[in-house]
Amino acid sequence: MNQPADWQPRPVSYALPFHRPLVTWILLAAIIAVFGLETLAGGSTETEVLVRLGAKVTPLIVAGEYWRLFTAMFLHIGVVHLLFNGYALFAIGTELERILGSVRFTLIYVLAGLLGSLA
Repeated sequence: MNQPADWQPRPVSYALPFHRPLVTWILLAAIIAVFGLETLAGGSTETEVLVRLGAKVTPLIVAGEYWRLFTAMFLHIGVVHLLFNGYALFAIGTELERILGSVRFTLIYVLAGLLGSLA
């Protein structure tokens, strides 16, 4: 094979393409917004507030309030809980979303939240 004198092989890149973690940012915004609602409703550490906003309460779920299995994943008891979960979501979520894609990441997030609620 004849190749030009200035020819050089292209380097192989194993890096994944850049992907903006849109779902991660939406989830972060959602948990912060819900925490704001908790605070406005009377406090994020108040049991009654958390129950009104969708906390996991087994007798209510058994009575047919299945939506609580979903909403519970967005509630946080106190600022420290919110900050640690928010940091973990940002640190791990941005990478997982980049690797898996937004749809798969969203499915895993929702399924993990639902399974956590069932535990």
